[in-house]
Amino acid sequence: SGRAFYIVNRGGYALTIKSSGGNTVITPSTGTVTNGVYLVRALQAAPTTAAHWMIECVYEIGTFTPVLKLGATSASASTAIGSYVRNGREISFKGNLVLTNLNAGSGNITITALPFTSNSVAGNNGFVGIEYAANMSSFTGARGLVETNNTLFTLYLDNATTYTAATQANVTATTQLYFAGSYQAAS
Repeated sequence: SGRAFYIVNRGGYALTIKSSGGNTVITPSTGTVTNGVYLVRALQAAPTTAAHWMIECVYEIGTFTPVLKLGATSASASTAIGSYVRNGREISFKGNLVLTNLNAGSGNITITALPFTSNSVAGNNGFVGIEYAANMSSFTGARGLVETNNTLFTLYLDNATTYTAATQANVTATTQLYFAGSYQAAS
């Protein structure tokens, strides 16, 4: 019901939607929204408040700061950069990590702080490719699996017939990873 508007958001502005004299007014205001294109739809025939509207992301670009964890412990990094493109619910991302200290962490390796929570459909995990890896031990190749209903992926090592979770035994304080992947956001 109602009309749909496409909003191009630039320069970190949020949207304010209100009714003024029977007309719908959409105005930018300062906020923390990243650049993108949003579909704004009325949820009822005569919207009068922001609650009567639904704003859906159609296209968005942004950055995030990935964190390598060994179990529950975050490793220190001199470089931790990531970027993403969101097209509807599909998220494509890439990142680069250069470690400086493992901080005595132990356990399976995860890369956390992906920009959006993944969907919760079992078996519909996202995939991550490791484009480049340096200073890793017992390493012949690796892949990542975006965990369902989460903002992280687990790093797995390629073996002859299976994948096994990478652990602190496979990284050093100077490990470097370049990765890229995609997944479907929860909403």
